[in-house]
Amino acid sequence: MTRDNCWLPKLELWDDYDNDYPQYQAALYEIFQNDFIKSRPTFEGKQVNIRRHPIEYE
Repeated sequence: MTRDNCWLPKLELWDDYDNDYPQYQAALYEIFQNDFIKSRPTFEGKQVNIRRHPIEYE
């Protein structure tokens, strides 16, 4: 499969963040927030929800 027809986002690599775990974690959480908290994703016509408690990062 090529990137041209893949619906998944690019892979976030640990090395791209100079092996800095807090920076890597923040980048991953930002992606999560954009995909599941700030937007309203749907799958097969149904809204996808996340468990909201407890929220550790906001």
